[in-house]
Amino acid sequence: MNSIFNHRDADWRIGRLVYQVFVDRFFSSPSNKNQFYPSPKQRKPWDTLPTRSTKHPTLPHYTHELDFWGGDISGLTQKLSYLKNLGIQTLYLTPIFEAYTNHKYDTISYTTISPDFGTMDDFKELLKQTNDINIPVILDGVFNHMSYHSSFFQDALNNPKSPYRDWFVFGDHFRYPYRSWHNVASLPELNLTNKSVREYLWKDVVQYYLQLGISGWRLDTAIELGFNYLQELHEAAKAVKEDVAIVGEINHYPKDWVKVIPGTIQLPLRDWLIQTALGSIPASLAQQQLIRYIEDTGMEAMLASWILLENHDTSRVKHDIKNEKTYTFVKWLSITLPGNLHLYQGEEFGLSGGNDPTNREPYPWHLVGTPHPIFDLHQQLIRLRATQRALRIGDFVSIPSTSLISFLRTTNVHEETRIILANPSKKPVSEWIMIPDSYLPSHRAYKDLISGSIITESWATYLNITVPPQTVYILEPQLQPVDGYNPTKYFNHD
Repeated sequence: MNSIFNHRDADWRIGRLVYQVFVDRFFSSPSNKNQFYPSPKQRKPWDTLPTRSTKHPTLPHYTHELDFWGGDISGLTQKLSYLKNLGIQTLYLTPIFEAYTNHKYDTISYTTISPDFGTMDDFKELLKQTNDINIPVILDGVFNHMSYHSSFFQDALNNPKSPYRDWFVFGDHFRYPYRSWHNVASLPELNLTNKSVREYLWKDVVQYYLQLGISGWRLDTAIELGFNYLQELHEAAKAVKEDVAIVGEINHYPKDWVKVIPGTIQLPLRDWLIQTALGSIPASLAQQQLIRYIEDTGMEAMLASWILLENHDTSRVKHDIKNEKTYTFVKWLSITLPGNLHLYQGEEFGLSGGNDPTNREPYPWHLVGTPHPIFDLHQQLIRLRATQRALRIGDFVSIPSTSLISFLRTTNVHEETRIILANPSKKPVSEWIMIPDSYLPSHRAYKDLISGSIITESWATYLNITVPPQTVYILEPQLQPVDGYNPTKYFNHD
């Protein structure tokens, strides 16, 4: 048993705080980059908020995709100390390769850094400095489709004898003369059945950037790569870096997907968290769903996955949850679940944008250093999780309950056991909770790590407890000796 937890302790891919940066909206270095935004592109003032627009009259894009704020890789590098002080442990970047739009999910060239973001030397400097402060970098891999503007695609589109013709799929039965991602004209899909396409992606892109110094890939629209190709990609990545992080954007139930890649973006669990907090899923059902989800996914895959409440594709939590107490509840509950904790830039200041593009607001640097209750909340969340080994790498043990979400997080050290009791309802819940842990002694106090208060005392294996409305308790058993006497003095897990 000890070896499992020792392995988890040593594995950089679990128990981390992952921070997502949308490069164009994070920080702009002082260099003049206006030449990279020729019409119809526009560079916006930093304090301007993005707004949704209409289709461009001649290009296969919405015009808001062509609005830029000037964030770049050098700007990100300048802010690494800020992120380190925030408590960030892993850095995930949305696509940085040459593309036409601000979001870069329309790759023109995988081997070129987008000029508005900087140069390959700028990226290498970022890798050097993140390595110096022990922050691994994960890149966004967009391998299902490319850009309409890609030279590969344009040659294939206009020349039936092009060597790249079979890199894409053409036909009159599609909305356009080619197969595109969800019928979006600007995103022609790659033909992954063509082995030469996969060899290019796996070798010249996936392996190349791992050799350059990145630590892993977040795979965009991973379900569309399918099981076999995801496994093939993972094997190619492991050939370069055995402990590579591969995390797929999976909005399906993860059970079978984690058989071919180590972890997923836990989008279904995001829905569970928010709907439970809003009262759409009652606690008893939420508990059953959580148990089934974790059992089917498996603990190691859960720990390698990312727990998130928002990213560049979702609405912000503050948009979905307006009530302050409900917001705080869902935040605390999220850090108790097994997996890496994911924060999307600006989430720590409670940005409140809705759907794309309003969820891609420029980083609010004007708020840094000013009193801000939501930022303070996130600092507390980050500090508590960083100090609680059980929350980072611990097993999940369910606790029977009628009206609470209740479970243990346990390790090989019984003093580290934490009891999670969450009441999502708007009424207090009183229950006798039986704790299924042979190492926890009777007649000991339990302190809530969020409030710092002693909440209850155990009686045999029970806690008689009342949990206030929309409240999460993270209970720490007080196991220190009483007047020098310690009934657990001979306890161990060997």
